[in-house]
Amino acid sequence: MPASSKAAAAAPVTPGTTDLTGTRGEREFLARGRFLSLVREGRWEYATRTEGLGAVVIVPVTPAGELVLVEQYRIPVASPVLELPAGLVGDTPGEPTDTWEVPARRELLEETGFAARQCKRLVEGPVSAGFGDERVEFWLATGLTRVLAGGGVEHEQIRVHVVALDKLPAWLERQRRRGTLVDLRVYAGIWFAERWLRSRKRPAAKPRPPRAATRKPRRVSAKQDRRAGAGRAAPGAGRKAKPRRPRG
Repeated sequence: MPASSKAAAAAPVTPGTTDLTGTRGEREFLARGRFLSLVREGRWEYATRTEGLGAVVIVPVTPAGELVLVEQYRIPVASPVLELPAGLVGDTPGEPTDTWEVPARRELLEETGFAARQCKRLVEGPVSAGFGDERVEFWLATGLTRVLAGGGVEHEQIRVHVVALDKLPAWLERQRRRGTLVDLRVYAGIWFAERWLRSRKRPAAKPRPPRAATRKPRRVSAKQDRRAGAGRAAPGAGRKAKPRRPRG
């Protein structure tokens, strides 16, 4: 380890710096925008959203085993990007936020035009903990029905792709070679979708038929057999003996 790195590692935690125990320091806002702010906390600078509680990422799987993706141009990377449908939570006035299923269904419908019969929460966590404080929840959406054209709202220009899961890796590689970027969360979505499909195809365990109540024959020792034989009547017992004729 370089000397500078050793010094940094050995340096004590200074006031205003978050340590491994979760102690938070004072936050200093370096810049405030309409949607994002730049914050300094101790020695760390990171981005935070000005509104919203987090974001939802939807993994939509059709009854035919296809994954629904969206494509849109992203200015920060100056490229079209293939993504899972996603959106903010808590930025829509009056929308309930006690469960994030409602915004997940809304974003799915707005961006793709699909309505889901079932939505299931998968996981939650940060997506870039060194860059910002945003956390996301992944939701699995199944039982899909196309009810709208999709494409997003207002300024959004979203293109919808529906691709069979078994052909998706090769399809993504072709898109990448054409210059389209692939959000890495798509690969997490593939894993969740395939896992769900495998659980559907797994045959249910058949109940075992009840065993017939059969009694095993009792084993009898030779000694017990002799005792039993002594108590049995000899052949012909109980019959009257015929009188013998005298020999002449």
